Amino acid sequence: TFLGYLKLYLTLPNLQGSTLKVSPSRCLRNYFQKLKLLAYCLMPNHFHLMVYQEDADGINFFMRSLATKYSMYLNRVHHRVGHVFQGIYKAVNITSEEQFLWLSKYIHRNPIEILPSGINLEGYKYSSYGNYLGLFDQGWVQTDEILSYFYKVKDIVIEDDLQG
Repeated sequence: TFLGYLKLYLTLPNLQGSTLKVSPSRCLRNYFQKLKLLAYCLMPNHFHLMVYQEDADGINFFMRSLATKYSMYLNRVHHRVGHVFQGIYKAVNITSEEQFLWLSKYIHRNPIEILPSGINLEGYKYSSYGNYLGLFDQGWVQTDEILSYFYKVKDIVIEDDLQG
């Protein structure tokens, strides 16, 4: 569902042989060439995305669409109304290599900080970390940029410089 929506939004749409008839207002907008998802982590009450945008307003439209579709889905499934995540999304412009590396570590370490102790990052299926370890390949997660900075893949989550 949430990861399913990310996949639909961020992969090249396959329109060949499609017999699906959907009104244009109900179609998911596709952001395949507008955004690159570098890292993600879905938590019980929030999520983190590290996104590179190709278009000036790509993230704004993407986040609005993603949050709306996912909220509608959860509210329908659980027979409820209202917001799903805490507050509106916050965006930070990455302006340095240090900030870029810190953020990628922060996102991938987030389950350790929030969830019960003993959480195994390698087994946490709601994070892009498994893509970096080669445990799975979600083609819609772009790993090359972050991997180019690390000698060993596991260094992506080592907290040596994660203070602050």
